Amino acid sequence: MKFIKSAGMLFLSLTCAFAQTTVYVATTGSDTDGDGLAGNPYLTISNGVAKAAAGDIVLVNPGVYTQAVNIYITNDITVRGMNAPTGVVITTMYPDVNYSTRCVRVSSAGAVFDGFTLKNGYPQNLAVHQYGCGGGILVEAGLATNCIIKNNHARFGGGAALWNSNSIMRNCWISNNACDYAAPSLGGGGVMFGDIYGNYGGASLLDSVVSSNACPLNGGGIYTKSTNGVISNCTIAANYASNSGGSVGGGIYVLGPGMLITDSIISNNISEFGGGGIGIYREGYPIIRDSLIIGNKAKTAGAGIYSYLTSRSGGAMISNCVVKGNQAAAAGTTVIGAGLCDGYTLAETSSGTLAVVNAKIIENGGDRCRFGGGAFIYTHGTASFHNCVISSNSLAYNWSSGGGLLVCTGSASVVVQNCLIADNRITATNGSGGGLFYTGETGVKSGPNPFDARVESCTIAGNSVSNNYGGMNISNNMVVFNCVVASNSASLNYPDMPGDPSYIAPVFYSCSPALTNSGNGNITNAPGFADFAAGDFRLTGGSPCANAGTNQSWMAEAVDLDGRPRINRFFRRTDMGCYEHVPRGTMFNLR
Repeated sequence: MKFIKSAGMLFLSLTCAFAQTTVYVATTGSDTDGDGLAGNPYLTISNGVAKAAAGDIVLVNPGVYTQAVNIYITNDITVRGMNAPTGVVITTMYPDVNYSTRCVRVSSAGAVFDGFTLKNGYPQNLAVHQYGCGGGILVEAGLATNCIIKNNHARFGGGAALWNSNSIMRNCWISNNACDYAAPSLGGGGVMFGDIYGNYGGASLLDSVVSSNACPLNGGGIYTKSTNGVISNCTIAANYASNSGGSVGGGIYVLGPGMLITDSIISNNISEFGGGGIGIYREGYPIIRDSLIIGNKAKTAGAGIYSYLTSRSGGAMISNCVVKGNQAAAAGTTVIGAGLCDGYTLAETSSGTLAVVNAKIIENGGDRCRFGGGAFIYTHGTASFHNCVISSNSLAYNWSSGGGLLVCTGSASVVVQNCLIADNRITATNGSGGGLFYTGETGVKSGPNPFDARVESCTIAGNSVSNNYGGMNISNNMVVFNCVVASNSASLNYPDMPGDPSYIAPVFYSCSPALTNSGNGNITNAPGFADFAAGDFRLTGGSPCANAGTNQSWMAEAVDLDGRPRINRFFRRTDMGCYEHVPRGTMFNLR
């Protein structure tokens, strides 16, 4: 405080400084005699947190801190562990007889919890409702960062639970946690978004690893029941959904709508039923984009991704993803749709909307996959594949169908558009449809358009089968436009597609040796691939398929598999197949 004299008048100037305070905690401190200063720290983290005011920092010295009750952060403070993340370990009294203590709870939007190892949290006997979650940490609001969360247990969210749009976990390692099988246990061995009632939503898990967690129900790694959450730049690996009665989602289980899973790796997870990598259930509508789903396993359906959308309001968007090397979980099991499975049986068909865009579904299946090595679609709703590569998938189980893709529809609409289906194979006895196999469901009304399935501007080549239909079959309620179906092989009949006039009637402006119905704009010439042996299925300059297709309404703004306009500005007519040929040369503009 000082006095200022100006122009014969006296002013009183008050200068107030609000200094940020650092509160110290150490294993050598005292909650009785300590004052929180560096030379006289508190003994327990919970006491340091209680003494800190908004804006303060609680600085915790290295050591192991055993909590009898959870640390509860309720205001906008920063709690920071020294020598992060292994220098400060927070553990509980587990295994005590109460099983009622988690490590940390954060419930203030401006709070930061930074740089700790959390272990042995076990809030099993907290209230049976939502608070029996997050064994290591429950973030109702605030940021948890730079933490290791391991060896915790809970009814759901064994390692962590995230609730609201201002609940953020970043740069954390969540491993070896478990969701215990005790009602009302749901899942989420590693992380739970929301609570068991589907309350809350919008939480974020960023730049983190979720690995080696387990749950006896759904979501070995992550369970999402809240809405509009985000999983970004994460690795979800080696998690396990272990209930042989029907676990879904070894890596991630999505139940709540609006989840965004982006820029992530989902690998080597296992589910005892479906969705080894990701399971999407009921009315969930996630967007999965720019991610790698690789090396996951399931015992029944969808080793990579499994979706069962029971309502037409449910659905999923899979965009710019690579689904690779997913397969059956163990000897004696048979998986359907090794890369992707939408629906499973007549009793469990999907009814929602599945869109797969710019995806690569490659190298899935194997000797224990029966239907749909790359993808299996059994839907009464809507499914579509746009600008996808479905390649090098395989089936080796007896009576297999659809080495690349199998589609079974009821009152449905399935579109396969602008896709490359190549080098898929069925090696087992009595296989059908090396590239694509379609069947309409018997006794069910045909879908809209009036076709249930439309295959448009696709290249189906280099596929092989042990029995019939090396490239694709043709069935009722199916129509084909602008496709190249050539250079496939079959041990018995129809190396490319059936040639009977009654079967090929719904094929238009396409290229295949079987297409003798030239009145539909079809040709039987060799397509003229750029380098078939090297797997280059683009067209050469002399290809008879160039500028030989028919323009369709969807092509106005569409691009081919290389990103070129489907209708080029020179010839104004589309090519057959999934690639547009661009002539080489010099263009002169004369005026």
